[in-house]
This record gives sequence, structure tokens and C-alpha cells, in this order.
Amino acid sequence: MRLRFPELERVETYNARFAVGELIEEALKHRFKNELDFTYMKELNINGKPYVICGTIDIIDPETETPIEVKYQTALKDEPKERHVLQLRLYLWLIGAEKGELLYISPERLKSFIIEKPLSEEEVIELVKEEKAPRWIEWECKYCQYQPFCNKSIVKHR
Repeated sequence: MRLRFPELERVETYNARFAVGELIEEALKHRFKNELDFTYMKELNINGKPYVICGTIDIIDPETETPIEVKYQTALKDEPKERHVLQLRLYLWLIGAEKGELLYISPERLKSFIIEKPLSEEEVIELVKEEKAPRWIEWECKYCQYQPFCNKSIVKHR
């Protein structure tokens, strides 16, 4: 979709919800003195086909070296969201860490969850083999700038 509709890539820039999240993330990076880009990659060979798995960690605590994934939410739940846990577990696998932190920020409060189980290489391979996209269709389609043009979208159009 990015190749077919390159002009839509900028749409996220004008989404207030994403903009607030990005501003919070940037402020926390400054607070933790994280000036670097924490993008990590690993190569896997699955059924004779090369794959590059990569991810960008929001913050790494310089004192503990704990990866921190920051999520801005308008309302916080008592449990972390499955997709956020999976994302952080993948990051833990990428960097070889045993634990990380999911930090939820809302207008009312902060909530933190420690995640202590990285994905195994076998779990990553299974995720790649599954190739399920979108994985969380209700959430992804709701916020996707390409959904008016996508045959997988569940959003109804006029």
C-alpha cells in the first residue's frame, strides 16, 4: 500500500492521537538521555528463505539497560494489551534481554508492566510462517490510513 499510495504515508502526521504519543515518547527519550536510534535486526532462514526481523525500541534505561516500550492510551486497563506484550517480547528476543517494561501513559496516570519472557526463536519463526496481516484487524483497520483502499479492511465504506 505504501508503494501504491505514497502520499498517504504523511496522514499519520496529522492524527492528533499519534502526535501526542510521539511527543510523549520524545520527552521520555530526552528524560532518559536516549539520543540514539535503538533499531535492532536479526536474520533468520526459514525453509530456505532469508528473513530480516527488526524492531525499534522506544527507550533503553541507561542505568539498568532495560528496554522500555511506551504506549499512550486515552484510558488504561488493568492488564497490558496482547499486541503490546508480543511486541516487547519480540524486542527482548532481538536484543537477548530477559525482561523489559511496558509503560502506559494516559492523561490520568502512568501504569507499568514488567514483561519477563522473551519470544523464543521457534515462536518468531511461527509468527513469520503465519504471515497474518492484519493480525489485530479490529484495531489495525480502525487506525490505518490505507483502509479505504484495502480489501482486508473490516471498516465499512460508503
